[in-house]
Amino acid sequence: MPQSKDSIKIIADFIQKHPSFKIEISSHTDSRGKKESNLKLSELRAKSIVDYLTKELLLPADNIEAKGYGSTQLVVGDAQIKKVSDKTEKEKLHQKNRRVEIKILRT
Repeated sequence: MPQSKDSIKIIADFIQKHPSFKIEISSHTDSRGKKESNLKLSELRAKSIVDYLTKELLLPADNIEAKGYGSTQLVVGDAQIKKVSDKTEKEKLHQKNRRVEIKILRT
């Protein structure tokens, strides 16, 4: 998470400016590996961000929830990835699926 602290600070600033908003920190994985493991990994990743926001930056936990989606919401599907033969390009497509998103649930 150290490489993501600047992005997390932007999230924190947003939450501080909009205290009535409820947000979801959602985490996603690529489709490699077991679905159960990917789901658990994404849940832990989302929770670690929420924990950092609430415990380190002291934001109210009531308006922030963590949700792990594993590989259920791929940006780039497996069929598209399989069409690519270059390993570097294939890895770039997998990386697009590994992401963290912020959703506004309530304003």
